[in-house]
Amino acid sequence: MKTIFLSGKRWMRTREPVSVLISSAEACNGVTIVKFKAGDTEYVVPVEKCSCPSKHTMEIDGEVFCEAEYCPDFLQRLSSCSSIKLRKHASVQALRLEGVLAEDATNPHLIVSAESGEKFVLKGYRLSSRWNPEPAFLEHLSNTGISPGLILSYSLDEQVLGILTEYIEGGTDPGSILYESMVSTLQGDYRVPESELGGVAATIAAFHNRMLECKEDWCRPRYAERTDIDRWLGRTAFYRLKLEKLGWNIGKAWAYLSQPVEEGFSRSLGQRILRTHGDLHFSQMLMKSNNFYILDFEGEPGRPAEFQRDLEPAIRDVATMLRGLSYIVFFAIANTLKLSQEEAFNYVLSGDSRVRLASDWAQEVSDVLLEAYLRRINREIVPASSPEEAYRLVLPWFVERALYEAYYEASYRADNIYAALATLYKTIPPLNL
Repeated sequence: MKTIFLSGKRWMRTREPVSVLISSAEACNGVTIVKFKAGDTEYVVPVEKCSCPSKHTMEIDGEVFCEAEYCPDFLQRLSSCSSIKLRKHASVQALRLEGVLAEDATNPHLIVSAESGEKFVLKGYRLSSRWNPEPAFLEHLSNTGISPGLILSYSLDEQVLGILTEYIEGGTDPGSILYESMVSTLQGDYRVPESELGGVAATIAAFHNRMLECKEDWCRPRYAERTDIDRWLGRTAFYRLKLEKLGWNIGKAWAYLSQPVEEGFSRSLGQRILRTHGDLHFSQMLMKSNNFYILDFEGEPGRPAEFQRDLEPAIRDVATMLRGLSYIVFFAIANTLKLSQEEAFNYVLSGDSRVRLASDWAQEVSDVLLEAYLRRINREIVPASSPEEAYRLVLPWFVERALYEAYYEASYRADNIYAALATLYKTIPPLNL
């Protein structure tokens, strides 16, 4: 049994260097796909011998390998392996590695190009034995303009190892636009980017309307039953209890949020639920000209396995978008005032005038986004005719998402828990509460 040494991998739950035993290894044509467990989490990583930056390497019995996505011939080698299931949606020529995309992403993202000059995004996955609907999402959304097109996907047994998609060159992260707007507002130049928010809302509504039409088992909509509500409550309780075990007592916040959460979930009884994006926020989208695209459909990386296949009301994706404003507000305040995360946490709780200004900005952004979404969404999906009604549907999912974020941050990026909790305690945006 071989030993693998890993250090500083963003896709691992621990930042500390670890040595673990490889549980299985599938070798073919110079690529070896290794599986191993670190803590309670199992990972799958293709490795190869090539030249790559040290941060993309790992040691196996003292020998240095690269994460194979960073090797220029990876897909060509993999395509000749009989054990790999390669599902092609378009033919590609020999591919050349152009560079790394989204260095801060949990999973590897690289830009590769064909001899024709056309560019693609190669995305690898690291969590093993995890249901991953992203290839199915991209197939269902093909030719809709809602997401980049799927070129191919590759799997070992039932484990999806990665995908190749269209590259939206020159796209802008809408989250960066909102962040700049928030910073300008804090500096005295109040701005709300209404045009961009309208484009974001239109794309999300188009996505949900499209998912209502899905007929396959993985995504077929149905009506919410009491068991669904109990599962959502159980999931929320799981995150809350995990936080308490990690030493974060949210009892005061939960005291006034628990009843609205339970009542809010119960409002979905008998309503349509469908396959949502699951991890939607402004930086999971790209804007190019007047077109907006949704990215990264594999769901929340920290969601427990028993809840990964849950169907949910479409309004949850709206709630996670609005929840994304919380992080934008928090980091804009921290960076503008040059505060540490702990200092920013205390500052947000202080309710200073700039916190109130930021909260008002976040509420207006929420209003603009929600109103534009409601104008376009099928009423069968979201039974709300006004933002006030929609906010009542948003609230429980906003809280559930905030608790998930805090649990995720505590597991992966401990400092960021201040961002997750401060804006829950202060409910930013206020959601018209």
